[in-house]
Amino acid sequence: MLIAFFGFAMLLTSCEYKEIQDADYPAAKLYMPAATNGIFAIDNVPQRVEFLPTSGQAYRFKIDLVRNKLIVPMSVYRSGVDKTSKITVNVVVNTDTINTLKNMLPIPKIPVATVVLPANKYTIPTSVVVASGSQTGTFDLEIDLDYLKSFPDAVIGIGVGITSTDVEVNPLFKTTIITLSTKILNPTAAFTSSVDAVDKSKVTFPNTSTFGMKYSWDFGDGTSDTTKVPVHFYAASGSYTVKLTVKGVLGTVNQALYTLPTQVVIAKNALPNFIYSVAADNIKQINFMNISKNAVSYSWNFGDATPVSTEVSPLHVFAAAGTYNVVLTATADNATTATKSISVVVK
Repeated sequence: MLIAFFGFAMLLTSCEYKEIQDADYPAAKLYMPAATNGIFAIDNVPQRVEFLPTSGQAYRFKIDLVRNKLIVPMSVYRSGVDKTSKITVNVVVNTDTINTLKNMLPIPKIPVATVVLPANKYTIPTSVVVASGSQTGTFDLEIDLDYLKSFPDAVIGIGVGITSTDVEVNPLFKTTIITLSTKILNPTAAFTSSVDAVDKSKVTFPNTSTFGMKYSWDFGDGTSDTTKVPVHFYAASGSYTVKLTVKGVLGTVNQALYTLPTQVVIAKNALPNFIYSVAADNIKQINFMNISKNAVSYSWNFGDATPVSTEVSPLHVFAAAGTYNVVLTATADNATTATKSISVVVK
């Protein structure tokens, strides 16, 4: 009876309601993700997936040819667990930081020749909202393309910072320093060629172009390709002039063409081969059928001390029965030779 009472009391105790207090979340702070890795340098073009790896990063900018803008996507991030409040963030441009960094001694943090982006050559919102329930607020820096194109090879700089009266801003990551190399707008086209040592019809074209987005190859034999570093097989020996057209971020507005100044000469090695049969009316006569490839001339040694033949597919009459080692030497148009020998039984 005592045991039953004790168990009942424990049950009542375990079911007693206790209020759970709200946890104290870490205080939220704002920062710019683009500021966490130092200078936000735009010095290469985005790459198609099949062309990776590359030093360029696709997310750093995009081009709007219709509106004539280069757009740099940017964001503000709310750290901490609590995401319940709406935060208004002020966006400010800081040009003084650009001048400070390029004049820093003893080693400048950005190129000394960096040009500060003029205020009338870009647009940027004055504020951005990090909505309730969200950790990120996004906005765009839009730069005039015509202004950038007027500099064939320069570095343009701008500092973009954030402030807020709603939430503390992390002082280490409150300003993003953006440098943009205008040379990325001007693709170059260049390549070399490498003929395979074994298969002379196989040619690789190492691509040394810069700032390319799309590639168009003309191999000079009526075929084409769009891969970055193609491997091409030529069907016949000959000389071919290869052309490469490179399109950059501006598409056909600013593309480059390169023609290989030295023609690619494709010469295949000879592959000698033959079969034979006995003539129906003379068992001493052997008919040779030449099935060689990539050869321009031939030399037959019938193994019976008779003169060699230069016919393509000769007929030969042996004087006596026996086994003869017949050797075919085939010469390619690159002057290399190869041989094929078969033991021929004559009855």
